[in-house]
Amino acid sequence: MQADSSWKRDAPRQAILFCLLFLCLPIYGQSLGFLAGTNASAILLDVQTGRTIATFGRTGIPSTPGSTLKPFLLLAALKEGIVTEHTTVECRGILTIDDRGHPRNLACTHPRTTTIFAAQAALAYSCNTYFARLAARMSPTQLTQSLSNFGIRTQPIDDPNQRILQALGLFSVKVSAEQLARAYALLAREFTSAHSNPANIVHQGLLDSVSFGMADNAAVPGLTLAGKTGTASDPGRPWTHGWFAGIVEDAPATVLVVYVPHGSGADAATLARTILAKRERKP
Repeated sequence: MQADSSWKRDAPRQAILFCLLFLCLPIYGQSLGFLAGTNASAILLDVQTGRTIATFGRTGIPSTPGSTLKPFLLLAALKEGIVTEHTTVECRGILTIDDRGHPRNLACTHPRTTTIFAAQAALAYSCNTYFARLAARMSPTQLTQSLSNFGIRTQPIDDPNQRILQALGLFSVKVSAEQLARAYALLAREFTSAHSNPANIVHQGLLDSVSFGMADNAAVPGLTLAGKTGTASDPGRPWTHGWFAGIVEDAPATVLVVYVPHGSGADAATLARTILAKRERKP
């Protein structure tokens, strides 16, 4: 799941990141013409109204969501008692899942300084081992319902290995940037209205993800941001793409989703930081 970080070996990704980072991206503008011909996209939504504030690129194209699905699964599992906030999993950084006869390396990319994860930290550090174990405890219907609660449709899968891949956002599920943004807007409203312990744990896990976890590239000083990265690849394609989905909690609350083809979640988080920093500087 980890993307190649070499700029020299990935010219398409380099061009996209250069455009987005250095051509003075205006956060309240229309879709940017220089993104024509690519799938790079970003969308900003108002949490309460669902109104689209700004879009960049083509935000309706579905792609494999990767780890951006983890908050929805964790919230459902906590609500249904499948796990508690204190349920721990030991992660040794190694995870291989059989994908229809082909071993798939899903080793965790978080720092090895932490090896025992409970719910909140597992989300902050996006621990694949934790969420693979979580998926194994969920029935096919429980897993798909956890996603459909937020408008993400997929089919129940009986095969346990494929169900793990589905839970990790790598198989049998695709979302567009707009769809993911609307799902995170629903999640944001859950945080403010439910005031339940499961919602609080997921909320804090996403805050921690930006503060010191796998989404820390998105952090903007002085901005309260809860977010999640994802890195995945679509079937038949050797390259990865990156996602960042974040909830900006400073009033008015907004959701920002960034999708970067030929990139990683860390790249998408970096772009999100640039977009949000420019938004904060607007008069």
